[in-house]
Amino acid sequence: MRGSRIQRRLLLAFLAVLFGALLPATILIERRVGDDVREQVRRALEREAVVLAGDLERAAPAPADVPAWVASWEGRADARVTVIAADGRVLGDSGVQASELASLENHGSRPEVIEALQGRAGSSTRSSATLGQEMLYVAVPAGKPPSQVLRLALPLEQVAETVGKAQGAVWLGGLVALALAVALAAFMARRLARPITAMTRAARAMSRGDFDAPLPPPPDDELGELVRSLATLKTQQASRIAELRGETEKLRTILNGMTEGVALIQHGTITVANPAFAKLLAARDVEGRRPLEAARLPELAEAIDSAGEARRASEREVVVAGRTLHIHALPLGEPAGKQAVVMLVDMTEPRRLERVRRDLVANASHELRTPVAAIVGVAETLAAGASEDAEARKSFVDILLRHATRLSRLTNDLLDLSRLEAGYKPRVEPIPVHASVSAVLAAIAPRAEAKKLTLESAVPKDLLASADRAAVEQILTNLVDNAVKYTPEGRRVRVAAEARGEKIRLAVEDNGPGIPAVHLPRLFERFYRVDDARSRELGGTGLGLAIVKHLVLANGGEITVESEVGRGSTLLVTLPRA
Repeated sequence: MRGSRIQRRLLLAFLAVLFGALLPATILIERRVGDDVREQVRRALEREAVVLAGDLERAAPAPADVPAWVASWEGRADARVTVIAADGRVLGDSGVQASELASLENHGSRPEVIEALQGRAGSSTRSSATLGQEMLYVAVPAGKPPSQVLRLALPLEQVAETVGKAQGAVWLGGLVALALAVALAAFMARRLARPITAMTRAARAMSRGDFDAPLPPPPDDELGELVRSLATLKTQQASRIAELRGETEKLRTILNGMTEGVALIQHGTITVANPAFAKLLAARDVEGRRPLEAARLPELAEAIDSAGEARRASEREVVVAGRTLHIHALPLGEPAGKQAVVMLVDMTEPRRLERVRRDLVANASHELRTPVAAIVGVAETLAAGASEDAEARKSFVDILLRHATRLSRLTNDLLDLSRLEAGYKPRVEPIPVHASVSAVLAAIAPRAEAKKLTLESAVPKDLLASADRAAVEQILTNLVDNAVKYTPEGRRVRVAAEARGEKIRLAVEDNGPGIPAVHLPRLFERFYRVDDARSRELGGTGLGLAIVKHLVLANGGEITVESEVGRGSTLLVTLPRA
């Protein structure tokens, strides 16, 4: 049976009522019709018997002529005709030959005959001893007072056939009425179930978050009140869901924009996580998985479990794919719920800066200790009386000047480095590279002449760089000054430049001792020296190349070094071309 469940239930209820009402009524009518038909047959036989009794009275045949009179009605009467004398003898019978009448038993004791001899019509139903079948007997008196009895007998098979036809008509009518009632019940069930089905579909759609499902027109009854209430509920829920979705989108946007990883753990499973959470764990599709499935980090699971058990925040620190992650787990809800909010913070850069600051303090202290100790020692010696000796005083003053100069240079380099790291922004402009190189070489020429070094320039005059002028000159000054310091006497230092597409490459070449390959990756670190003793002797602070690297990167360039022991070094700087 197709249709909704409510429609089927209504139809079944209607059918139960119909069957409960029609079936007993049909049975009762069928039985009543059977009784009525039997009574009508009896009355018909009685009327026919009265007619025949009147004819018998008019004919008044002698007893010997009664069989002939009975035979005259054979075929005309609808039943078996019998004439019985007042003493019970059978005078004539349409179903028995005249010669056999004497062998028939006395009928005076028959109930219908007794009633007829008493002057009224009688009837009875019994099995016929002569014919051996069930018969309906109707007897009426003939004559006044009754001298004879006329009896008609009809087989019950004929009566049953007549009754069956009548009962069949009753059942046929009942079936037709039932069919019409079933059709009407189906129509009514469908009509009553249609708005309920529509409301059910709308409610089911609302449970899925779809508030566009239509509602039926509200009828003017209690069902209409339900439809209107559901429409009001739908409008309110749609508004609330829209607000919740808006808040959820805002929250999701905030979470997705965070650099920290945030995840919600419910029942031991990650239900919500922002992209940063998966990125920091170096995992994919973390939502819907357990923490240990998303990332093989026992520390993460331990932090979550610890937060749930202790009911307070739990913290761990772990290294994942080269990143130092700080895990912060905060419990939510009941302990049995295993709910927690987990935050991952990338501590790689803060830890690196902490190490850099620690190393800077250590290195700066180490670098400052030597000149400060020397200055203090010389000052104490002079204060002890050495200032009276002119020759000693001159030597001590030279020491003071040398270490004070070194201290000043170190302080200036530290200030420059601090300025660069604090957010230095270059003033970019077109710079004639040839003019900047010439100015730097002219400034360093006296120191180069003191070591009998040759300074060479191979820079086109029309070459323009897009950078900060002061920064370019400081870069060149540091690189050329380093080359002069570490190049032996009588050799050369060469500065070259060329255009390469959208870039300009500057090269500072020397033919000094060169740098071993093991030192090249760390050459631009703060306070890193290839030859620590020689660098200090030459007045180097160990910060020059670190400053150069910061300046180059801030101006959108790159710096590399090429070197071979015994054959010199080349520092290559790439800057944007104007």
